[in-house]
Amino acid sequence: RFTDDAVPFSLYLNQDKPLIGFWLLLVCPWIVARRSLRLSICAMALALALTAIAALGGAALLGVISWAPKWPEQAWLWVLNNLLLVTLVEEALFRGYIQGGLSRRFKQLPYGENLALFLAALL
Repeated sequence: RFTDDAVPFSLYLNQDKPLIGFWLLLVCPWIVARRSLRLSICAMALALALTAIAALGGAALLGVISWAPKWPEQAWLWVLNNLLLVTLVEEALFRGYIQGGLSRRFKQLPYGENLALFLAALL
């Protein structure tokens, strides 16, 4: 527990999930899109801001969360774990491998890109 009123928290640094993601990045070079760094950073900043506003704003309006800022000593490990071992791997698998493969498979169809996005979202 980080504080007396906090829910107990445990963090596990498993290696199975990251190994699959990093293997996909090494073996399937078409997963990594060729975009400019500036465009990627702008899109990421916009998506981060909109997601934070929507998720936190909605949760605050519904009374699910309340304002009680904390930054424990172990927060850097949690952030690093979520960035490298969760987010990167899931994006490589779902957006890169699955959605990218479906996009290539359905590219001859009139709405092939949309169909690939829909099917990948269902997974």
